[in-house]
Parts: sequence; C-alpha cells; structure tokens
Amino acid sequence: MDVQELALDAREIVRRFRRTHTNYHTRWPNRDAVPEGVTFGTPSEHPLDEDRLPAALRAELRAYKKAHPHHAITFLKHMRTVDGRPELVIEDRGELPSDAQLLILSQTVTLAACDSVRIVTDLFVARTE
Repeated sequence: MDVQELALDAREIVRRFRRTHTNYHTRWPNRDAVPEGVTFGTPSEHPLDEDRLPAALRAELRAYKKAHPHHAITFLKHMRTVDGRPELVIEDRGELPSDAQLLILSQTVTLAACDSVRIVTDLFVARTE
C-alpha cells in the first residue's frame, strides 16, 4: 500500500469551519426553543478556560502556546455533541473571530461494536491576540 503525505491547508480548514459554523443563539433565539436534554448557556454563565479542555486538547494547546508565546487566548465557545446531536452548547451571540485570530480545538472519541456505537465530540473556539 502506498502511503501518501496528506497536505493540510490551515487557511482552508479555518475557512471551511467558518462556512459551516452555526451560532445556536440564532437557531434557538429563546430558551424555550432549546431541545430537551441540551445544556445551553453563555460563557458568563459557564466560564470557559483551559481547565475545561480534555487532557489531549490541553496538551495540544500547550504545544501551540509554546510555538506562539506572545498570543493571548480567550475561549469563546464550547459544544459537545453525542452521536451528532448537541448535548452542551456554551456560547454567546458574538461572531467568530477573524481568520487570523480563530483558534479551533476539537476532539472526537468513538466507541463502536457490532451492536452499538457512540461518538462524542468536544469543540472549543477561541480567539488569539
């Protein structure tokens, strides 16, 4: 089997994220519209910081900070989906940062067996300055 190197285009990944991003405050304009079972809040109600990151993402963030020591990082959003459905949404009505300031951290954990599957994704959005 030939192994080809995957060429990643960071700018295109950021642009693709921006094109597909949904702000759930727009989708759910009032708390009555939030589906049952979804925890929905703002960063002021549920402060976001590095401590909320899963361990693997904290390690990646430490490496990023080491490579970018002069960047301050402000967490803006956290969404957890389970099997593709939102379970936790922490964000405000704010827009995404500019491409140059957008930092996306995500982790997906999958458990699959012949009789079950569970896919949990944590997504964090931050601004670098």
